[in-house]
Amino acid sequence: MNFQACTCIAFSPVKPDGIIRTTVSNTDSAPVTAHQKIDAKFMPLIAAGYSDGTVRVFDINKAEMILKMHPHAVAVTAISFSSDGRMVITGGSEGLIAVSSPTTGMTVRVISDHKGAPITNIDVSVFQEQELSVSAPQLWLATSADRRVSVWSADWSKDFCELVDWLTFPAPAFTPDGTVIAKQDQKALYSQLPPSIAKFSPEESDIIVYVGYGMEKCIQFYSLSERKVLRTQALTHWPTCMDLAQSTALVSLGANERVMKLLDYYEGSFQDFVGHSDSINFVKFSPDSKYLLTVSHSEIFIWEVQV
Repeated sequence: MNFQACTCIAFSPVKPDGIIRTTVSNTDSAPVTAHQKIDAKFMPLIAAGYSDGTVRVFDINKAEMILKMHPHAVAVTAISFSSDGRMVITGGSEGLIAVSSPTTGMTVRVISDHKGAPITNIDVSVFQEQELSVSAPQLWLATSADRRVSVWSADWSKDFCELVDWLTFPAPAFTPDGTVIAKQDQKALYSQLPPSIAKFSPEESDIIVYVGYGMEKCIQFYSLSERKVLRTQALTHWPTCMDLAQSTALVSLGANERVMKLLDYYEGSFQDFVGHSDSINFVKFSPDSKYLLTVSHSEIFIWEVQV
């Protein structure tokens, strides 16, 4: 029997008309998440990606697995429900993205635009996009380890999905420690470079916030409407993880140096917090932004956030 490890998980939207962020990142050792605020009588479905390429859907209310599908031939590295809950979007270590139905188990679409680089995160917009010139109101994005971000417009009720933007962020031809990167070694070095992470901004509907290995340590704020980076904010460490608060203008970042950084979204002012004994590989705000979950190799901290 092959070893099967759960690599990433996501919660379904609680209600069809209640659009919430449901992405959950994976860590090197185990997936970590924070519960959404939900009705006490109902728990959302959970979709979990595994190292054998399978995705399993669990009904917490019944305490059982209700569906198993196999959209990937390699490990699933990122997963999210669509904002309406109709689809499960998954990314694999080979760079393929699969869109599957959590009710039938059928994979209805395979996207190969990122093929060759592992998918590092998938994010779904919390907004119903009407202001941008896109063909459908639901936006989602995928990021790969080679610093590419694809942005998609979708209407899953009509089986519609269209690429609306493609972002590529440059990086030097050497690792943070100065080692020259040979072209044939790029795939092997993905795990040694700071991860590429992109998320829709809850503060500005057309902004994508990006961190990753590049020419300098910074956060980049990319405008979908103007199709360019509008501003950057310098950082002191290469981020290993990132989350944006839903109710306050805060950004949380973790680093290998065991530092958790809280940054003001608009002003760029920040404060560093040290407490973990190992690299921080996951940060997540609670839905009301009053608490922050941070995770290292063997520690889980819950911070109270006071603004």
